[in-house]
Amino acid sequence: MESQPSSSQNSITRKAGGRKEVEKEMQVIVDMREFMSSLPNVLHQKGMRIIPVTLEVGDYILSPLICVERKSIQDLFMSFTSGRLYHQVETMVRYYRIPVLLIEFSQDKSFSFQSASDIGDDVTPNSIISKLSLLVMHFPRLRIIWSRSLHATAEIFASLKANQDEPDEAKAIRIGVPSEEGIVENDVRAENYNTSGVEFLRRLPGVTDSNYRAIMDGCKSLSELALLPVERLTELMGGQKAARTLRDFLDANWKTKQAHQLPEYPDKGELKSVLHTLSSFPPIVFAGEARKLEERIASAAVGNAFLLQGGDCAESFKEFNANNIRDTFRVLLQMGVVLTFGAQMPIIKVGRMAGQFAKPRSEPFEIKDGVKLPSYRGDNINADAFDEKSRIPDPQRLIRAYLQSVGTLNLLRAFATGGYAAMQRVSQWNLDFVLHSEQGDRYMELARRVDEALGFMAAAGLIDHPLMNTTEFWTSHECLHLPYEQALTREDSTTGLFYDCSAHMLWVGERTRQLDGAHVEFLRGVSNPLGIKVSDKMDPKELVKLCEILNPHNRPGRLTIIVRMGADNLRIKLPHLIRAIRQAGLIVTWVSDPMHGNTIKAPCGLKTRPFDAIRAELRAFFDVHDQEGSYPGGVHLEMTGQNVTECVGGSKAVTFDDLNSRYHTHCDPRLNASQSLELAFAIAERLRRKRLRSGDGILRGHNVGGSVA
Repeated sequence: MESQPSSSQNSITRKAGGRKEVEKEMQVIVDMREFMSSLPNVLHQKGMRIIPVTLEVGDYILSPLICVERKSIQDLFMSFTSGRLYHQVETMVRYYRIPVLLIEFSQDKSFSFQSASDIGDDVTPNSIISKLSLLVMHFPRLRIIWSRSLHATAEIFASLKANQDEPDEAKAIRIGVPSEEGIVENDVRAENYNTSGVEFLRRLPGVTDSNYRAIMDGCKSLSELALLPVERLTELMGGQKAARTLRDFLDANWKTKQAHQLPEYPDKGELKSVLHTLSSFPPIVFAGEARKLEERIASAAVGNAFLLQGGDCAESFKEFNANNIRDTFRVLLQMGVVLTFGAQMPIIKVGRMAGQFAKPRSEPFEIKDGVKLPSYRGDNINADAFDEKSRIPDPQRLIRAYLQSVGTLNLLRAFATGGYAAMQRVSQWNLDFVLHSEQGDRYMELARRVDEALGFMAAAGLIDHPLMNTTEFWTSHECLHLPYEQALTREDSTTGLFYDCSAHMLWVGERTRQLDGAHVEFLRGVSNPLGIKVSDKMDPKELVKLCEILNPHNRPGRLTIIVRMGADNLRIKLPHLIRAIRQAGLIVTWVSDPMHGNTIKAPCGLKTRPFDAIRAELRAFFDVHDQEGSYPGGVHLEMTGQNVTECVGGSKAVTFDDLNSRYHTHCDPRLNASQSLELAFAIAERLRRKRLRSGDGILRGHNVGGSVA
């Protein structure tokens, strides 16, 4: 007598008309890396056929529709910290109709993500519950399933596979791997469409997850879409509001909007010729680099990194040399080490370099001794000498600015990847004039501790890791000269999206951020990470609207809000902005610019900035975020590696009388290296205190059977 198979085995039988019919064996495609766990073996014991392959997307493929990413509690925390989970969920949503995040915990051990007293009504970036909530908000199709054991996971898989087709091994392997034509099989957004075109479509205003497929079914190409009348768009998009939003966007052009702060060139023909030449030049940066920066800034938005953005107020032609570039880069490296040591998190280093030439002006003309001339607008437009010829906007300066930007970035890349930025050189980065100062001594003590740690790592054989010998470094500038920016805008061949390849990151200034203005119109059409300079004049509702225009899909890392208000105004105004952004459900990175709100005129007539006022605004910035439960995500400074005397105060006590000795700026006063380091130590201390408070919270809220999860 033959034994009947167990119902738990998946060769389940049923009798019909005297015949015994054996149901098809269940199959599960498993990523090779999952065989480090016991789950594949448990699934095999349950009677499922295991197909081991290398997957680009997901850990387990249960059917052509269902993809599962599996996380333990510890892995969940680590994945949020690194930002890996966001990318994993994004790719699952892209290629599968039913993406599943499976979180496994032990039924024998209690755990808590945070203590009950810390759970509130607001979404906060420091809370793991909030991070899960934001993940589901951003990916509405994501399903989160909890499992108490490996055997429970096997039962869950069996339930999910009920009435589903078996997965196709060949298709699962190809998913996420584009062909030479850019077609990705099984992309639920595109199927047999070009994925880069679909990605571009889905970023258009008014296009949502619920209507983009109808749009693709209703027109064959983006060029056809651009010609559709609003009536037809209403039919395809399921509503007139969405259709009108898209139609207005397609009809818009920054050249039809009012553009502030643009120079008037007397020779329009020469300007056109120069712009044509620039459009034929290679890009200064690459789209993939900008995307990587966006990923890094996304980590800062949720409290897992800190943005350090600094450099010249305005770069100049006559100060362009390797030593100046090296010294500013070196100070940023030093500040990064100080901040890393205090925060114990990644520091994202972004320079106001390789393109920060143009400057907005409060008045179009200057008057000196009764002579009225156009204002100096930056070396890429005119010269700072006060004579009529120097102040005439010259298109050829745009070519020189491009070439200097390329040369600067080339040198920065060499410093960042050629060994100069290696951690073993940490004690050699000190500048001579900082060496015998309070900040220099503090830095050398920190460098000594780093050297000791490196000695231990060398003994353990870890010192040759690329992370120890190179650093990531990006460039940024204010998006001001729109004709120049458009000339350097390129279509990314891998995604079909447009990037302004003059810099990795761009920001819109206080004087050019009008909702209906040309600068906002231009920036919403490029995919770079963007900054928004915000003063105490910003209305919370206007800020929300501006964020929605520039980041309609609420993509983490896309927007950085750079606050510049002065300490007293910041304590009053910033809380309202934070609450408005939070209530709108928007994801942004908050950064402090403590420079621009603290500019004064010294008795000698020179502009300066008191160091104590700069530090007070930073203190207020951290205090407000502590009060609001939000995250202080970075700092934006005008600084230099030169030994200038432009900002008064600091431990070396630059006085008003000292300003004339080394006042070299072409525009606004900058921190020197000593003042920059002093500020970095102050920020590092605030980050350290915040980290220790967060650590106490973890110990209270994450205790799992006597250990910390």
